[in-house]
Amino acid sequence: MSFKGLKWLLALPFLIIPLTTGISPEIPGGKGVFKAAFLTEDGDPYPVDLVISDGSWRAEFKGVRSVEVEVPPIATYTYIYERSGHKVMNQVEISIQPGEIKEFKFHVVDPTKVKPRLQPYILFEEAGADAKLSWSYVGEALTWSLVQNPGRMVEIGVWIDLDLSEPPNYVLSRCEVDQSWGVDLPLSIFWNTGNKLASKRSEISFAKVDPGKGLIGIRRATYNGGIVDTAINMFESRLRDLDGKLYEMEFVYPQYAVPPGNYILEPLSVEDGYVAPELPLSLPPGGILILSLYPLRPEDLEGFTFFVYAESSLGGYSSFSNLIHDGDERSISVDVRAGMSFDWWGCFVLPHGCELESLEAEGDQAVFELKELLDYTCDEIEGYNVYTVRIDPSVTGLKLRYRERFTTHMIVKGEINGDEFTATGELLSDPATGESEGSLKFSSLPRG
Repeated sequence: MSFKGLKWLLALPFLIIPLTTGISPEIPGGKGVFKAAFLTEDGDPYPVDLVISDGSWRAEFKGVRSVEVEVPPIATYTYIYERSGHKVMNQVEISIQPGEIKEFKFHVVDPTKVKPRLQPYILFEEAGADAKLSWSYVGEALTWSLVQNPGRMVEIGVWIDLDLSEPPNYVLSRCEVDQSWGVDLPLSIFWNTGNKLASKRSEISFAKVDPGKGLIGIRRATYNGGIVDTAINMFESRLRDLDGKLYEMEFVYPQYAVPPGNYILEPLSVEDGYVAPELPLSLPPGGILILSLYPLRPEDLEGFTFFVYAESSLGGYSSFSNLIHDGDERSISVDVRAGMSFDWWGCFVLPHGCELESLEAEGDQAVFELKELLDYTCDEIEGYNVYTVRIDPSVTGLKLRYRERFTTHMIVKGEINGDEFTATGELLSDPATGESEGSLKFSSLPRG
Protein backbone atom coordinates (compact mmCIF):
# COMPACT_ATOMS: atom_id res chain seq x y z
CA MET A 1 0.00 0.00 0.00
CA SER A 2 1.43 3.33 -1.02
CA PHE A 3 0.21 6.77 0.01
CA LYS A 4 2.62 8.79 -2.11
CA GLY A 5 1.04 11.76 -3.74
CA LEU A 6 -2.12 11.46 -1.65
CA LYS A 7 -3.32 13.88 1.00
CA TRP A 8 -5.37 11.93 3.53
CA LEU A 9 -6.55 14.36 6.14
CA LEU A 10 -8.93 12.41 8.27
CA ALA A 11 -8.69 8.67 7.81
CA LEU A 12 -12.33 8.77 6.90
CA PRO A 13 -14.41 7.26 4.11
CA PHE A 14 -15.29 10.34 2.11
CA LEU A 15 -18.28 8.67 0.47
CA ILE A 16 -19.44 6.24 3.08
CA ILE A 17 -22.93 6.15 1.59
CA PRO A 18 -24.35 7.15 -1.80
CA LEU A 19 -26.08 10.50 -1.54
CA THR A 20 -29.32 11.29 -3.30
CA THR A 21 -31.68 13.84 -1.84
CA GLY A 22 -34.61 12.12 -0.15
CA ILE A 23 -36.48 11.77 3.12
CA SER A 24 -38.10 8.68 4.63
CA PRO A 25 -41.86 9.29 4.92
CA GLU A 26 -42.49 8.63 8.61
CA ILE A 27 -40.59 9.62 11.76
CA PRO A 28 -41.04 7.18 14.66
CA GLY A 29 -41.29 8.46 18.23
CA GLY A 30 -42.28 12.08 17.59
CA LYS A 31 -40.64 14.97 15.74
CA GLY A 32 -38.26 17.76 16.62
CA VAL A 33 -36.83 20.37 14.23
CA PHE A 34 -33.16 20.58 13.21
CA LYS A 35 -32.01 23.88 11.69
CA ALA A 36 -28.42 24.38 10.54
CA ALA A 37 -26.23 26.68 8.48
CA PHE A 38 -22.86 25.57 7.09
CA LEU A 39 -20.35 28.43 7.02
CA THR A 40 -16.68 29.06 6.28
CA GLU A 41 -14.38 30.88 8.71
CA ASP A 42 -15.35 34.08 6.87
CA GLY A 43 -19.05 33.43 7.45
CA ASP A 44 -19.80 32.49 3.84
CA PRO A 45 -22.35 29.69 3.22
CA TYR A 46 -20.67 26.52 1.95
CA PRO A 47 -22.24 23.41 0.30
CA VAL A 48 -22.16 20.08 2.15
CA ASP A 49 -23.75 16.66 1.78
CA LEU A 50 -25.83 15.77 4.83
CA VAL A 51 -27.32 12.47 6.02
CA ILE A 52 -29.56 12.26 9.10
CA SER A 53 -30.50 8.78 10.34
CA ASP A 54 -31.63 6.92 13.43
CA GLY A 55 -31.06 3.57 11.72
CA SER A 56 -34.61 3.24 10.38
CA TRP A 57 -35.69 6.77 9.41
CA ARG A 58 -33.27 8.57 7.09
CA ALA A 59 -32.98 11.92 5.28
CA GLU A 60 -30.34 12.82 2.68
CA PHE A 61 -29.39 16.23 1.27
CA LYS A 62 -26.79 16.99 -1.38
CA GLY A 63 -24.99 20.32 -1.79
CA VAL A 64 -27.00 22.22 0.84
CA ARG A 65 -25.77 25.41 2.55
CA SER A 66 -28.56 25.41 5.14
CA VAL A 67 -31.32 23.04 6.15
CA GLU A 68 -34.48 22.92 8.25
CA VAL A 69 -36.05 19.50 8.70
CA GLU A 70 -38.17 17.49 11.13
CA VAL A 71 -36.09 14.77 12.80
CA PRO A 72 -36.44 11.86 15.26
CA PRO A 73 -35.46 12.37 18.93
CA ILE A 74 -31.98 10.84 18.64
CA ALA A 75 -30.18 10.62 15.30
CA THR A 76 -26.75 10.52 13.70
CA TYR A 77 -25.80 13.54 11.59
CA THR A 78 -23.17 12.88 8.91
CA TYR A 79 -21.86 15.81 6.90
CA ILE A 80 -19.34 15.67 4.08
CA TYR A 81 -17.64 18.52 2.27
CA GLU A 82 -14.62 19.27 0.10
CA ARG A 83 -12.26 22.21 0.59
CA SER A 84 -8.89 22.95 -0.99
CA GLY A 85 -8.95 19.58 -2.74
CA HIS A 86 -9.58 17.58 0.44
CA LYS A 87 -12.66 15.58 1.42
CA VAL A 88 -13.79 15.86 5.05
CA MET A 89 -16.48 13.83 6.80
CA ASN A 90 -17.78 13.96 10.35
CA GLN A 91 -20.49 12.14 12.30
CA VAL A 92 -22.18 13.16 15.53
CA GLU A 93 -25.25 12.14 17.51
CA ILE A 94 -27.68 14.95 18.40
CA SER A 95 -30.75 14.70 20.62
CA ILE A 96 -33.77 16.86 19.71
CA GLN A 97 -36.92 15.99 21.63
CA PRO A 98 -40.42 16.01 20.08
CA GLY A 99 -41.68 19.58 19.72
CA GLU A 100 -38.18 21.01 20.31
CA ILE A 101 -36.38 23.26 17.81
CA LYS A 102 -32.58 23.34 17.81
CA GLU A 103 -30.51 25.61 15.59
CA PHE A 104 -26.80 25.08 14.87
CA LYS A 105 -23.94 26.78 13.09
CA PHE A 106 -21.47 24.34 11.51
CA HIS A 107 -17.95 25.59 10.80
CA VAL A 108 -16.70 24.21 7.49
CA VAL A 109 -13.03 24.17 8.48
CA ASP A 110 -10.39 24.31 5.73
CA PRO A 111 -8.12 21.32 6.58
CA THR A 112 -5.08 22.91 4.93
CA LYS A 113 -5.20 25.73 7.47
CA VAL A 114 -5.46 23.67 10.67
CA LYS A 115 -2.59 22.98 13.07
CA PRO A 116 -2.66 19.27 13.91
CA ARG A 117 -2.28 18.46 17.62
CA LEU A 118 -1.46 22.11 18.41
CA GLN A 119 -4.94 23.65 18.46
CA PRO A 120 -8.58 22.66 19.06
CA TYR A 121 -11.35 23.96 16.80
CA ILE A 122 -15.06 24.59 17.27
CA LEU A 123 -16.74 22.41 14.65
CA PHE A 124 -20.29 23.41 15.42
CA GLU A 125 -22.24 25.18 18.14
CA GLU A 126 -25.87 25.49 19.06
CA ALA A 127 -27.41 28.93 18.71
CA GLY A 128 -26.82 30.96 21.87
CA ALA A 129 -23.81 28.93 23.04
CA ASP A 130 -21.38 31.85 22.58
CA ALA A 131 -18.46 29.40 22.84
CA LYS A 132 -14.88 30.60 23.46
CA LEU A 133 -11.74 28.46 23.44
CA SER A 134 -8.31 28.94 24.99
CA TRP A 135 -5.51 26.35 24.82
CA SER A 136 -1.86 25.45 25.30
CA TYR A 137 0.37 22.71 23.89
CA VAL A 138 3.30 21.36 25.91
CA GLY A 139 5.22 18.11 25.44
CA GLU A 140 2.78 16.29 23.10
CA ALA A 141 -0.15 17.28 25.36
CA LEU A 142 -2.91 19.67 24.35
CA THR A 143 -4.89 21.38 27.10
CA TRP A 144 -7.86 23.64 26.45
CA SER A 145 -10.63 25.43 28.27
CA LEU A 146 -14.06 25.97 26.78
CA VAL A 147 -16.35 28.69 28.10
CA GLN A 148 -19.95 28.77 26.89
CA ASN A 149 -23.52 29.40 27.91
CA PRO A 150 -24.59 26.20 29.72
CA GLY A 151 -27.16 23.84 28.26
CA ARG A 152 -26.08 24.52 24.67
CA MET A 153 -24.29 21.94 22.56
CA VAL A 154 -20.76 22.63 21.32
CA GLU A 155 -18.51 20.27 19.37
CA ILE A 156 -14.73 20.53 19.63
CA GLY A 157 -12.38 18.95 17.11
CA VAL A 158 -8.66 18.26 17.20
CA TRP A 159 -6.79 17.03 14.14
CA ILE A 160 -4.27 14.34 15.06
CA ASP A 161 -2.55 13.98 11.70
CA LEU A 162 -3.00 15.74 8.38
CA ASP A 163 -0.91 13.68 5.96
CA LEU A 164 -0.87 9.95 6.66
CA SER A 165 1.42 9.40 3.68
CA GLU A 166 4.32 11.07 5.45
CA PRO A 167 5.79 9.43 8.57
CA PRO A 168 6.06 9.83 11.44
CA ASN A 169 2.38 9.33 12.16
CA TYR A 170 0.71 10.25 15.42
CA VAL A 171 -2.06 8.67 17.48
CA LEU A 172 -4.27 9.85 20.32
CA SER A 173 -2.72 8.16 23.36
CA ARG A 174 -4.61 9.66 26.30
CA CYS A 175 -7.88 11.49 26.81
CA GLU A 176 -8.88 13.20 30.05
CA VAL A 177 -12.34 14.59 29.49
CA ASP A 178 -15.16 14.68 32.02
CA GLN A 179 -17.74 12.14 30.88
CA SER A 180 -20.53 14.65 31.54
CA TRP A 181 -19.39 16.24 28.31
CA GLY A 182 -20.84 13.34 26.37
CA VAL A 183 -17.54 12.35 24.78
CA ASP A 184 -18.00 10.31 21.62
CA LEU A 185 -14.75 8.65 20.60
CA PRO A 186 -13.48 7.77 18.13
CA LEU A 187 -15.57 9.84 15.81
CA SER A 188 -12.89 10.37 13.23
CA ILE A 189 -9.19 11.06 13.14
CA PHE A 190 -10.13 14.17 15.03
CA TRP A 191 -12.51 13.81 17.93
CA ASN A 192 -15.54 15.69 19.17
CA THR A 193 -17.39 16.45 22.38
CA GLY A 194 -20.59 18.19 23.34
CA ASN A 195 -20.23 20.37 26.46
CA LYS A 196 -23.31 20.87 28.64
CA LEU A 197 -21.45 22.87 31.33
CA ALA A 198 -20.59 26.57 31.50
CA SER A 199 -16.84 25.91 31.44
CA LYS A 200 -14.52 22.94 31.47
CA ARG A 201 -10.82 22.16 31.17
CA SER A 202 -9.69 19.13 29.17
CA GLU A 203 -6.42 17.51 28.18
CA ILE A 204 -5.42 14.98 25.54
CA SER A 205 -2.01 13.56 24.66
CA PHE A 206 -0.43 12.24 21.49
CA ALA A 207 2.24 9.64 20.72
CA LYS A 208 4.56 9.25 17.76
CA VAL A 209 4.31 5.84 16.09
CA ASP A 210 7.38 3.67 15.47
CA PRO A 211 7.97 3.94 11.68
CA GLY A 212 8.40 0.16 11.52
CA LYS A 213 4.81 -0.37 12.64
CA GLY A 214 1.44 0.14 11.00
CA LEU A 215 -1.83 1.35 12.49
CA ILE A 216 -5.03 -0.64 13.03
CA GLY A 217 -8.24 0.74 14.49
CA ILE A 218 -12.02 0.95 14.22
CA ARG A 219 -13.52 4.37 13.64
CA ARG A 220 -17.24 3.81 13.93
CA ALA A 221 -20.06 1.26 13.46
CA THR A 222 -23.20 2.46 11.68
CA TYR A 223 -26.44 0.87 10.51
CA ASN A 224 -28.20 2.67 7.65
CA GLY A 225 -26.28 5.80 8.63
CA GLY A 226 -27.12 5.61 12.35
CA ILE A 227 -24.38 5.03 14.94
CA VAL A 228 -24.76 1.58 16.58
CA ASP A 229 -21.58 1.28 18.62
CA THR A 230 -21.05 1.80 22.34
CA ALA A 231 -17.60 3.40 22.07
CA ILE A 232 -16.92 6.20 24.55
CA ASN A 233 -13.18 6.67 25.00
CA MET A 234 -12.21 4.02 22.45
CA PHE A 235 -13.74 1.36 20.24
CA GLU A 236 -13.09 -1.91 22.09
CA SER A 237 -11.82 -4.85 20.04
CA ARG A 238 -9.54 -7.89 20.15
CA LEU A 239 -6.62 -8.28 17.74
CA ARG A 240 -4.64 -11.47 17.27
CA ASP A 241 -2.16 -12.75 14.70
CA LEU A 242 -2.59 -16.06 12.90
CA ASP A 243 -0.56 -17.84 15.60
CA GLY A 244 -3.10 -16.73 18.19
CA LYS A 245 -0.98 -14.03 19.84
CA LEU A 246 -3.15 -11.25 21.31
CA TYR A 247 -2.20 -7.57 21.05
CA GLU A 248 -3.20 -4.95 23.60
CA MET A 249 -5.03 -1.77 22.64
CA GLU A 250 -2.24 0.72 23.28
CA PHE A 251 -3.93 3.91 22.18
CA VAL A 252 -7.26 5.71 22.18
CA TYR A 253 -7.34 6.18 18.39
CA PRO A 254 -6.27 4.38 16.32
CA GLN A 255 -6.05 1.58 18.87
CA TYR A 256 -3.11 -0.55 17.66
CA ALA A 257 0.43 0.02 16.37
CA VAL A 258 1.75 -3.38 15.26
CA PRO A 259 4.32 -4.90 12.86
CA PRO A 260 3.21 -5.70 9.30
CA GLY A 261 1.48 -9.05 8.90
CA ASN A 262 -1.84 -10.85 8.90
CA TYR A 263 -4.30 -10.41 11.76
CA ILE A 264 -7.84 -11.21 12.88
CA LEU A 265 -9.82 -8.30 14.34
CA GLU A 266 -12.88 -8.91 16.53
CA PRO A 267 -15.08 -5.82 17.10
CA LEU A 268 -16.56 -5.58 20.61
CA SER A 269 -18.11 -2.12 21.02
CA VAL A 270 -21.23 -2.88 18.98
CA GLU A 271 -24.72 -2.50 20.41
CA ASP A 272 -26.66 -5.61 21.35
CA GLY A 273 -28.84 -6.80 18.53
CA TYR A 274 -26.27 -6.26 15.76
CA VAL A 275 -23.99 -8.73 13.97
CA ALA A 276 -20.25 -7.92 14.03
CA PRO A 277 -18.19 -10.84 12.66
CA GLU A 278 -14.40 -11.08 12.87
CA LEU A 279 -12.36 -9.56 10.03
CA PRO A 280 -9.18 -10.90 8.39
CA LEU A 281 -6.61 -8.10 7.98
CA SER A 282 -3.45 -7.78 5.92
CA LEU A 283 -1.23 -4.93 7.14
CA PRO A 284 1.65 -3.97 4.82
CA PRO A 285 4.79 -2.18 6.07
CA GLY A 286 3.77 1.31 7.12
CA GLY A 287 0.14 0.47 6.39
CA ILE A 288 -2.88 2.11 7.96
CA LEU A 289 -6.11 0.18 8.48
CA ILE A 290 -8.78 2.35 10.09
CA LEU A 291 -12.13 0.70 9.55
CA SER A 292 -15.73 1.80 9.29
CA LEU A 293 -18.10 -1.07 10.13
CA TYR A 294 -21.62 -1.64 8.79
CA PRO A 295 -23.03 -4.43 11.00
CA LEU A 296 -26.41 -6.02 10.34
CA ARG A 297 -29.19 -7.16 12.61
CA PRO A 298 -29.66 -10.95 12.86
CA GLU A 299 -33.16 -10.60 11.41
CA ASP A 300 -31.59 -9.09 8.26
CA LEU A 301 -29.60 -12.27 7.58
CA GLU A 302 -30.83 -14.36 4.67
CA GLY A 303 -29.29 -17.39 3.01
CA PHE A 304 -27.37 -17.09 -0.28
CA THR A 305 -26.82 -13.33 0.05
CA PHE A 306 -23.89 -10.90 0.23
CA PHE A 307 -23.45 -7.54 1.95
CA VAL A 308 -20.79 -4.87 2.43
CA TYR A 309 -19.55 -5.18 6.02
CA ALA A 310 -16.53 -2.89 6.42
CA GLU A 311 -14.30 -0.47 4.55
CA SER A 312 -11.00 1.19 5.12
CA SER A 313 -11.85 4.69 6.28
CA LEU A 314 -9.17 5.93 3.89
CA GLY A 315 -11.03 4.46 0.95
CA GLY A 316 -14.28 5.35 -0.68
CA TYR A 317 -17.68 3.80 -1.02
CA SER A 318 -17.37 0.14 -2.12
CA SER A 319 -20.21 -1.69 -3.81
CA PHE A 320 -21.37 -4.93 -5.41
CA SER A 321 -23.75 -5.95 -8.19
CA ASN A 322 -25.00 -8.96 -10.17
CA LEU A 323 -25.42 -11.28 -7.19
CA ILE A 324 -26.29 -14.70 -8.64
CA HIS A 325 -27.16 -17.86 -6.73
CA ASP A 326 -26.87 -20.97 -8.93
CA GLY A 327 -28.60 -23.80 -7.07
CA ASP A 328 -27.62 -26.43 -9.64
CA GLU A 329 -23.92 -25.51 -9.46
CA ARG A 330 -24.18 -24.78 -5.72
CA SER A 331 -22.43 -21.42 -6.08
CA ILE A 332 -22.87 -17.71 -5.36
CA SER A 333 -21.13 -15.17 -7.59
CA VAL A 334 -20.98 -11.40 -7.27
CA ASP A 335 -19.26 -8.49 -9.04
CA VAL A 336 -17.45 -6.13 -6.66
CA ARG A 337 -15.93 -2.68 -6.91
CA ALA A 338 -13.63 -0.93 -4.45
CA GLY A 339 -14.14 2.76 -3.76
CA MET A 340 -10.38 3.40 -3.91
CA SER A 341 -7.10 1.50 -3.63
CA PHE A 342 -7.74 -0.05 -0.21
CA ASP A 343 -9.01 -3.39 1.08
CA TRP A 344 -12.65 -3.69 2.02
CA TRP A 345 -14.77 -6.50 3.47
CA GLY A 346 -17.94 -8.24 2.40
CA CYS A 347 -19.92 -11.15 3.86
CA PHE A 348 -21.46 -14.18 2.17
CA VAL A 349 -24.35 -15.73 4.11
CA LEU A 350 -25.14 -19.44 3.80
CA PRO A 351 -28.18 -21.05 5.44
CA HIS A 352 -28.08 -23.92 7.90
CA GLY A 353 -26.98 -27.12 6.18
CA CYS A 354 -24.64 -25.35 3.74
CA GLU A 355 -20.93 -24.77 4.21
CA LEU A 356 -18.15 -23.34 2.09
CA GLU A 357 -16.32 -25.65 -0.26
CA SER A 358 -14.13 -23.08 -2.05
CA LEU A 359 -13.90 -19.32 -2.52
CA GLU A 360 -12.34 -17.69 -5.58
CA ALA A 361 -11.52 -14.12 -6.52
CA GLU A 362 -11.15 -12.72 -10.02
CA GLY A 363 -9.02 -9.73 -10.94
CA ASP A 364 -6.11 -8.60 -13.11
CA GLN A 365 -7.16 -11.22 -15.69
CA ALA A 366 -6.53 -14.05 -13.21
CA VAL A 367 -8.57 -16.26 -10.89
CA PHE A 368 -7.10 -17.31 -7.56
CA GLU A 369 -8.36 -19.26 -4.57
CA LEU A 370 -8.77 -17.49 -1.25
CA LYS A 371 -7.54 -19.03 1.99
CA GLU A 372 -9.20 -19.20 5.39
CA LEU A 373 -7.82 -16.75 8.00
CA LEU A 374 -5.59 -15.08 5.41
CA ASP A 375 -8.49 -13.98 3.22
CA TYR A 376 -11.71 -14.96 4.98
CA THR A 377 -13.15 -16.00 8.33
CA CYS A 378 -16.31 -17.88 9.29
CA ASP A 379 -18.79 -17.10 12.07
CA GLU A 380 -21.94 -19.04 12.89
CA ILE A 381 -24.67 -16.50 13.64
CA GLU A 382 -28.30 -17.39 14.34
CA GLY A 383 -27.94 -20.67 12.45
CA TYR A 384 -26.27 -19.06 9.41
CA ASN A 385 -22.67 -19.49 8.30
CA VAL A 386 -21.31 -15.98 7.67
CA TYR A 387 -18.06 -15.78 5.67
CA THR A 388 -16.27 -12.43 5.96
CA VAL A 389 -13.99 -11.85 2.97
CA ARG A 390 -11.11 -9.37 2.72
CA ILE A 391 -11.39 -7.96 -0.80
CA ASP A 392 -8.30 -6.58 -2.49
CA PRO A 393 -9.04 -3.43 -4.54
CA SER A 394 -7.91 -5.22 -7.71
CA VAL A 395 -10.61 -7.89 -7.31
CA THR A 396 -13.62 -7.50 -9.62
CA GLY A 397 -15.54 -10.67 -8.80
CA LEU A 398 -16.02 -13.34 -6.14
CA LYS A 399 -17.38 -16.86 -6.45
CA LEU A 400 -18.27 -19.08 -3.50
CA ARG A 401 -18.96 -22.77 -3.98
CA TYR A 402 -20.73 -24.60 -1.20
CA ARG A 403 -21.81 -28.09 -0.27
CA GLU A 404 -25.03 -29.12 1.40
CA ARG A 405 -24.84 -31.27 4.51
CA PHE A 406 -28.10 -32.43 6.02
CA THR A 407 -28.26 -33.56 9.62
CA THR A 408 -30.37 -36.52 10.67
CA HIS A 409 -30.91 -36.94 14.40
CA MET A 410 -31.06 -40.56 15.53
CA ILE A 411 -32.17 -42.54 18.57
CA VAL A 412 -30.90 -46.11 18.50
CA LYS A 413 -32.11 -48.82 20.86
CA GLY A 414 -30.87 -52.35 20.79
CA GLU A 415 -29.57 -55.40 22.57
CA ILE A 416 -26.07 -56.83 22.79
CA ASN A 417 -25.49 -60.17 24.51
CA GLY A 418 -28.85 -59.82 26.20
CA ASP A 419 -28.17 -56.30 27.50
CA GLU A 420 -30.34 -53.41 26.30
CA PHE A 421 -28.77 -50.09 25.32
CA THR A 422 -29.86 -46.66 24.11
CA ALA A 423 -27.80 -44.24 22.00
CA THR A 424 -28.40 -40.86 20.35
CA GLY A 425 -26.46 -39.44 17.44
CA GLU A 426 -26.25 -37.33 14.31
CA LEU A 427 -25.75 -38.41 10.72
CA LEU A 428 -24.32 -35.81 8.29
CA SER A 429 -25.19 -36.50 4.65
CA ASP A 430 -23.85 -34.86 1.50
CA PRO A 431 -26.43 -35.37 -1.29
CA ALA A 432 -23.91 -34.37 -3.96
CA THR A 433 -21.51 -37.23 -3.17
CA GLY A 434 -23.80 -39.65 -1.36
CA GLU A 435 -21.31 -39.79 1.50
CA SER A 436 -22.41 -39.80 5.14
CA GLU A 437 -20.67 -39.66 8.47
CA GLY A 438 -22.03 -39.78 11.96
CA SER A 439 -21.48 -40.39 15.62
CA LEU A 440 -23.34 -42.05 18.50
CA LYS A 441 -23.47 -41.22 22.19
CA PHE A 442 -24.60 -43.99 24.49
CA SER A 443 -26.90 -43.01 27.35
CA SER A 444 -27.00 -46.60 28.64
CA LEU A 445 -24.16 -48.98 27.84
CA PRO A 446 -24.15 -52.74 27.43
CA ARG A 447 -21.77 -54.58 29.70
CA GLY A 448 -18.51 -55.68 28.10
